[in-house]
Amino acid sequence: MEEFKKSARGQVLMRGALMLVFGLLLNLAITLVGVLAFIQFLWMLVTTEKNQFITDISSDLSRWMSLTV
Repeated sequence: MEEFKKSARGQVLMRGALMLVFGLLLNLAITLVGVLAFIQFLWMLVTTEKNQFITDISSDLSRWMSLTV
């Protein structure tokens, strides 16, 4: 019984660590999408057209965030 409790505690710690890592990655991704949106806005002010590279990266990050959550 004691061995089971140690095993369960290890699983809980691992799950908590993974939740923390994914939470940090999600916060980083949200920040990047915001920064990229601002850069895209400035780009469109100057050139009057979208930067496809920035659009693709933002789209991929948004898709990853929706799959992660």
